[in-house]
Amino acid sequence: MGWAKANCDAAIARQHERIGLRVVVRDSWGNMLAAKCVTQDGCLALAVAEAMAFLVAIRLCHGLGLPQVHFEGDAKAVIESVNSGEKDSSWMGHIIEDIKLELRVFQRWQFTFTRREGNHVAHVLAKYAVARAHESCWKDIPPDCIRDAVLLEQASLVS
Repeated sequence: MGWAKANCDAAIARQHERIGLRVVVRDSWGNMLAAKCVTQDGCLALAVAEAMAFLVAIRLCHGLGLPQVHFEGDAKAVIESVNSGEKDSSWMGHIIEDIKLELRVFQRWQFTFTRREGNHVAHVLAKYAVARAHESCWKDIPPDCIRDAVLLEQASLVS
């Protein structure tokens, strides 16, 4: 109770040399609070794109004024690095350290791994983001491309 959940994902469209970052934020009852797609040109490693999706999520949740957020995604290496108490000196350590720094704005936070099946809504939206050439943000009402998936997941929480 009182926690928000932010599902994050990234997709790469190598043929367009573009990445799509996506976040869906829901309250503890499964109601969508916000969703955001960010598209960036350039073809990065998937792990870097996934880490960037978490930064988008952190900034979106902070902008919504959420004090307690459970961040979830299917980027196991990124999540393990964020949860590590040690400084990350890997090739993408600067992004991991930015994530850790920006998490300080929350009263409480969690970073957990879920398999792609558990991150379905985020995955669908990330693929949608790759096809778009601009940033999009929705509040309260999910975009058509994920509406059915959001409602299905919300129904499973109530059951």
